[in-house]
Formats: sequence, structure tokens, C-alpha cells
Amino acid sequence: MTTPDPLFDALTRAALESTAGRDAWLLAADEHGYVHVAAASGDEAERMRGTRLSSSAGVEGFVLASGQPIALSGSTQDLRLREGLLATLEQAPDSVLCVACEQDEGPVGVLLVAGKQDGSSFTLEDIEIITVLANVAAVALSQRAGQAHPPGADELAAELTALAAADPSRYTRLAPFIMALVRHG
Repeated sequence: MTTPDPLFDALTRAALESTAGRDAWLLAADEHGYVHVAAASGDEAERMRGTRLSSSAGVEGFVLASGQPIALSGSTQDLRLREGLLATLEQAPDSVLCVACEQDEGPVGVLLVAGKQDGSSFTLEDIEIITVLANVAAVALSQRAGQAHPPGADELAAELTALAAADPSRYTRLAPFIMALVRHG
């Protein structure tokens, strides 16, 4: 089992709290065709921490290969719901949301959330929030691998200021998560 990373754990907790999800994983891709569970939150997710899986299977494989987010309902017959990380779960999730953690060179991992506490499907708002968290995760994953340099404080502040001016509603939803990451990450 790998040593927990506080920032990665904060990201998966934020993914659960912001979407009312049941389980969340941050999967880091490696150069050998595998992903490993870098962080996990939720009852079933925790037992998967440190697990290494093929990066070509399941929902996570699709998102890594395409760079496109995916939201699926458990009522679909999509085989990706029974492959990869999701195949290891005791019970198939009723819904799944997976977003690429993408840098300039492409996806460096994925943020995967399985199941909503109320049994509903993930929404467009959930996709937006998880995308923001995946973008933060991408920088953190790349930085941990020595591939990226974090944005400067002025650059980050300017981006948040621009978001607040252009889309106050989205900024209002995002600001508490950024603040939590700053305080606890």
C-alpha cells in the first residue's frame, strides 16, 4: 500500500462532497501502460488504494485514451462498467463519472467517481466540478512526477478573478473547494 498523499486525498474527498458520490479514485497513469490508485475516498474505494491496473480497460481506459469525460448510468449495457477498476467492486455502481487529468502532453491520470448517494445520475454540474478538480490533480500528478511547474500565485489569482467576473455562479461553486485545498492540501 502506498503512503497517502494529503493533496490527492483532499481531491478525492472534494470529488465525493461536491457530487454526493459514494466512492472516488484518483488514478495516476505510468509510462508502462498501467494506472495506480494514487488516492481513494469512500467505503469501497479505500481498499483499492495502491492497486495497479491496466490503463486500457474500463471507463478509465476510455478516458485516458480519448481525453474525453464520460458519465454513464448503471442501467446502460456498457461493458466498460464491468471492466477495469469498476470490475473489482463488490457491487456495480448505479452511475459513473470519469474525467481526464490532462496536461499539455495529454492525460496523466483520471478522477473517477462511482455512484451517487441518492441513486441518481451525475449531472452537467457534477462534470464541471470534477473537471476542475481533475485539472488540479493533473498539475499535482505531473509535479509529483517532476514534469510540471505549478502556476505562480499571481497567475492563479488572475485566473480565479477572471472566472469570478465571467461566471460568478461557477466561481461560487468552485471557490470553497479551492479554499479547502489551500487550507488542507
